[in-house]
Amino acid sequence: MRYKDFYLEICADSSVKSRYGEETKEGTLNIDDDLKNQIEKFLDPGRKMTKQQVATFGDNLRQSLFTGSIADQFEEAMKYLPAETGLRIMLEIDPKYAVYPWEAMSKDGTPMSIDKYTLIVRVFSGSNRYVNLEDNPLTILIIASNVVGLPHVDSESEIDTITKVLEKAKDPIDLDKVNIATKENIEEKIKNKFYHIIHYIGHGDFKDDKGYLALRNKKGRLDKANEEDINHIFLNEESIGLMVFNACHTAEISNRFTGLVPKLIKRVPAIVSMRDRISNDAAGAFARGFYLNLLGKKIEETIQETRQSMFNDEICEPRDFTIPILFLGIDDKKRTVQTLFRKTYESPRVDIIRPQVIAEKEPAVNILLEFYDTVNLMHNLRIAVDYCVQEKDDLNLLKTLATHYKTQSRQFIDDYNKLTKQIEKFPSTYKEIDYYYKDFNENIEKLYDCFSTISAHINTIEDTMRGINTGIRGLYEIVVRNILKESLGVKSKEDKPD
Repeated sequence: MRYKDFYLEICADSSVKSRYGEETKEGTLNIDDDLKNQIEKFLDPGRKMTKQQVATFGDNLRQSLFTGSIADQFEEAMKYLPAETGLRIMLEIDPKYAVYPWEAMSKDGTPMSIDKYTLIVRVFSGSNRYVNLEDNPLTILIIASNVVGLPHVDSESEIDTITKVLEKAKDPIDLDKVNIATKENIEEKIKNKFYHIIHYIGHGDFKDDKGYLALRNKKGRLDKANEEDINHIFLNEESIGLMVFNACHTAEISNRFTGLVPKLIKRVPAIVSMRDRISNDAAGAFARGFYLNLLGKKIEETIQETRQSMFNDEICEPRDFTIPILFLGIDDKKRTVQTLFRKTYESPRVDIIRPQVIAEKEPAVNILLEFYDTVNLMHNLRIAVDYCVQEKDDLNLLKTLATHYKTQSRQFIDDYNKLTKQIEKFPSTYKEIDYYYKDFNENIEKLYDCFSTISAHINTIEDTMRGINTGIRGLYEIVVRNILKESLGVKSKEDKPD
């Protein structure tokens, strides 16, 4: 699956801002007294709800957020998505509205967060490190904390579930445990080994605007570790790409942006935590679904599959699937962290001018825009491979990148073929694109066949990308401004009447 980002910012004054591609819209959150009452009932753990009641509430919650021009923008985006492409709905939420169960939003009676075409994630300004969660082997540390005097947490069952699920993985998984969760034991473990994933099982709390985890002291009693303590334990552990807190209230955030997530997201690219209380049964169902779907998928897809499995699991309450929250770090340009590459590097964006057209529904124009997106992706992959060539000791990662490169180049070819079918009647533009495509494809084939000369091929690809850039600029001038205007009656934004 491929995904396009639909960005939504929910502000403290109830204003809502959306962005899809280069188009922005503004609206207002429409939460009346009746919906506030529904939200209170939904958040009451003592109140039972049916799946139908959850779906009805979810539809009402969605309609309160997607209003006016934002609703139109969303429906338009969904209607004209290419095949096997979905929307990644990125919610940047002011703490005033962070407690609301946005993951419960439904469309036509189906929760959006369990649908692979509408992934829902929450975002924070945070880490922009590149961490490889597909390294060989993947390393996971489970921290299980049962404290004398607190309700028993069924950590043994959850650990057993995770272990059995990961035993079925094709690639080796290195799974370690801390069964006596003192600060000293955790620190000793992480100082002697690099871990990609930290998974905490135990109690959590949010009090006086601070997030807490229930660790143990040497006598087995409560050592209440606040967000600062947890941050200090994992300080400078740059191998960590994901932290999972399977514990109550670990997703809560104060109006001053304090809590476990705001503190840790500055260092860790992705965090999964719980919005509310979670039962032992639901926690076990979450762990099973999460690790069953972790390998070979984007973390956003993993959490979507996890919610879907919880939604269909009879052991869970109908609204339990809304409790796990995925937080991703974003940079100052609202781009989320990538978690494919282990090495840290900057990935510059290709300098291509996208055509600005009104009638993007026209097949030629729509496919042209897809072609631009693919060129950008191929360029960034080229930067990644080029970086790894310099790290001569990392052949496995180089092979992984080249395989990913090959997969994406097939998409490039498909996009190119679709585009040329639409513009064959425009000979000059077709020949210009065809010239650069053939040169590009020739060098891609060399890249697959010969790792020993990959650096030379990368340089050739870079030259070709510059040629593609030039060709795209020409295509913008010829197709969009002249041919589409005359043949299809499409006007560019520059031709719009005042």
